[in-house]
Amino acid sequence: MTKIEPLSIDAVKHVAWRMRDSDRTEISAMMYKLAPDELAQHVVARCKHGFIVSKDEPIAVVAVNETWPGRYEVMMFATDKWLQVALSTTREIKNKLIPTMLKDGLKLGFCFVHAEHKSAWEWLQYLGFEEQCALPEWGRNGEEIGRASCRERVS
Repeated sequence: MTKIEPLSIDAVKHVAWRMRDSDRTEISAMMYKLAPDELAQHVVARCKHGFIVSKDEPIAVVAVNETWPGRYEVMMFATDKWLQVALSTTREIKNKLIPTMLKDGLKLGFCFVHAEHKSAWEWLQYLGFEEQCALPEWGRNGEEIGRASCRERVS
């Protein structure tokens, strides 16, 4: 059975130590330090919204950091067991996280994605994100990074 739980340092560390190679490549291109414990501390300390998705163990981290009023940077990383929780994670984002963020004042959600992380781009499009721009040589080692964003209309 899939469980959705609040962000916790131990669960985020668990996923960070075991993350998929594609996520590690992406995060290492965009973060100053990649050490799993430091990544976990960063996520738990800075992210107001987010959750852990678990089955028998933590599998995915979804975290959202408000960088400016109404502007939220979104990140997700997972272990190789991601496909076991992909659907439940997507449902949680669409049915609970986005509505919660809208109530909190969401005007723009954005994220940075390694240009070669094709499955991430596909998933983000499904969630309603669009590619906003390419950032050539923006990664730590000159990788191309893309910025994706979504805007929610608030009536």
